[in-house]
Amino acid sequence: MKISRPSLFLILMSFILFKPTWAQQAPRPATPRQPARQSAPRAANGQQVPEGDRITEITSDRLLFDYGNKIAIFTGNVVVSDPDMQLNADKMTIHLTRTDEVEKIVAIGNVVIRMEGLNSRSGSAVYHLAEQKIVLEDEPQVFREQSVLMAERITYFRLEERMTAEPRPRLLMFQDAERERNLQF
Repeated sequence: MKISRPSLFLILMSFILFKPTWAQQAPRPATPRQPARQSAPRAANGQQVPEGDRITEITSDRLLFDYGNKIAIFTGNVVVSDPDMQLNADKMTIHLTRTDEVEKIVAIGNVVIRMEGLNSRSGSAVYHLAEQKIVLEDEPQVFREQSVLMAERITYFRLEERMTAEPRPRLLMFQDAERERNLQF
């Protein structure tokens, strides 16, 4: 069976980017493909995803994959839904290494990131996978509990659960929860 380049790309991207646990298990014997039900998600290879497995979905108006330069560019209404976070942006570029591992993800334009206990808004965000850090720039704002942090650049270190803000950080702490809710998304 011949697989078209766009289909091959989608299959490869699902394995390269997100490496869910079903991709790490021993292969299952081939079974006849059945129509997907809305409540039963399927992997890129058509197999039903076992209950409890993690699924990351990226949608956009357009996708361009440049094989030579090893980049995938999602444009227009980009939405990344992941069990750990949700990201919205106007454009997102995924940069791959020579060995097709994700090196970094760059989101530009109206970037909104929602994670447990932390929400942010910025003009751009760069996620460096090796370092597990997210760098927010272009008027970034980070909302946490009853406070808003602003600076020219805010860096969030995911594994260490810490942040740096520079230069001239500004922190607003709200005593009135109603006022803070009005400032958020």
